[in-house]
Amino acid sequence: MLARADVDPLVKEQAQIDARRTRFAERTTRILDAKARTMGVDAGSLAAQVEEKQRREQAELERDAYFNGKMNEHAEVLKRLEAERVRQQRLRDLEDQSFHASQADESRRRLAHEEATRKMPIADDSQWLNFKGVDPNADARIAAQKEQQQTWLTAQLAIQAAREERERAEVARFEHAQLTAQAQLEALHRDKEESDKADRRALAQTHLSQAEEAHLRREFLKAQEARASAAEIEAQRTSAMLNELGQQRRDNAARPIPAEFKGFTQSQRQEVLDVQQRQTEEVRMRRERELQENAAWAAQSESDRRKLLALHREQQANRVMAATALAKTHQNQAQEQALRQEYVNRVVNSNPVEEEFFGQFGTSCR
Repeated sequence: MLARADVDPLVKEQAQIDARRTRFAERTTRILDAKARTMGVDAGSLAAQVEEKQRREQAELERDAYFNGKMNEHAEVLKRLEAERVRQQRLRDLEDQSFHASQADESRRRLAHEEATRKMPIADDSQWLNFKGVDPNADARIAAQKEQQQTWLTAQLAIQAAREERERAEVARFEHAQLTAQAQLEALHRDKEESDKADRRALAQTHLSQAEEAHLRREFLKAQEARASAAEIEAQRTSAMLNELGQQRRDNAARPIPAEFKGFTQSQRQEVLDVQQRQTEEVRMRRERELQENAAWAAQSESDRRKLLALHREQQANRVMAATALAKTHQNQAQEQALRQEYVNRVVNSNPVEEEFFGQFGTSCR
């Protein structure tokens, strides 16, 4: 079985050590526990642990089998690719051998034709001397052939120079396009970073202002409650109706009359009810105001959350657009590179055999 590449051996060994330590600690606890020794261990829990361990081992075996299958599939694909590469190389070698053989046959045919032409007898009415090796215009013919070859080489050099110039121009245009695209992407990234920074600063400022507003609101409510409590205490302390301070006892002028209090009158009870009703209404209005403030705070928080979510989605959309533009640029560059390589392989690095090239040699004879 092949080892899994995604598990560190040290981590696996440490996990095994921890498992053994846990089992030993549980065993020690059971041994030292008199009740467990007397009554025995829980068979159901042990069976559940054994079943869990078996399921875990089965899952590991299935995982290993899955990864082994994937590795075998990859190995099979690589094997087929290597066989296809070898077959293509063999075909190219056979084509090269066939081409070289055809070139050798053509060379032998041309040499044989020149040799046969050279051995042809000269006519009786010819102006040349009728014996082998004599050619009065040999120097002129050789000079003409050299001049023809020099003209052909000059033309080939001019074609090669023009082709190299075109290649240099194409490389310069490609590099310029790459630099332009890179500059545009960098500018786009800088703009996005600046926009993100501005959004973060605005969001932080909003949070600070909201925190300050919440602090001021809490301080205002605390002060308002303190004032209401102080007013209520002062009213209870100084109210003539509740304290009966205007009357004195007959037997002791220093003690107030509440010790002889016999009950409120109808008007006093009505005044107490009015005060209680007013206090109840104030409490209700204060609670309604708090509910309204809490609702406004919740609405503001929800609005900020929605704005932040919209900003986050816009940032994600900008990232997707930037990634799409970059992928499009890379795709265009790859297409241009492929076209350039195809042109180089098809035109620049090709040297086809043409009849015109070989037809310019051996056109003269003795």
